[in-house]
Amino acid sequence: LENHLVSEVASTLQELIAAAERRLADTNRELAERPTSTGMHLRLRWTADPDGPDGLTDARARLLRQTADAWSEADRAAVGGFLQSQIKAVRAQDATGTWLEHLTHALDYRQWHRFTVERRQGGAWHSATGPSSGGERVLTASVPLFAAASSYYSSAANPHAPRLVMLDEVFAGVDDRARAKCLGLLAAFDLDVVMTSERE
Repeated sequence: LENHLVSEVASTLQELIAAAERRLADTNRELAERPTSTGMHLRLRWTADPDGPDGLTDARARLLRQTADAWSEADRAAVGGFLQSQIKAVRAQDATGTWLEHLTHALDYRQWHRFTVERRQGGAWHSATGPSSGGERVLTASVPLFAAASSYYSSAANPHAPRLVMLDEVFAGVDDRARAKCLGLLAAFDLDVVMTSERE
């Protein structure tokens, strides 16, 4: 089991986490090109959940640092032990679930992470949930959702599949310049949009 966890499962997790990091970097590049008219920049952060399982930070660092083929015995033991502890924890919490259900839940790397939205103003990054104008609140809520939709649609097997997003009263309270940049962001994310708006 440990050999399989390290050689197959850990390698797959490594690919998935690295792909998510690349997608995040691409999204943040798009966001960096579109500050608001007040100079606010947004970025997404995807980090290990501080309330996540024990050993997550170390295991994640090992997964991202180098390929599984280059791991030392200590690396292999640490990652294998982390994955086994996740399986044991899930099985201890759910005695009625199937083996497949236990593995699906235990090895779901998405539950080990959390997204946060940050804004840059005055030369420093702050949580986007702090005080801001109505238009900035609209942007900090909308832009991450566009990024999430784009990321989800990128998993489609057919690259020409519709990437539909429906928006009601789009960008209400956002100034003209910021609205134009947001529409540009929708195009950069290659989203197909149906919207209602009193202005557009």
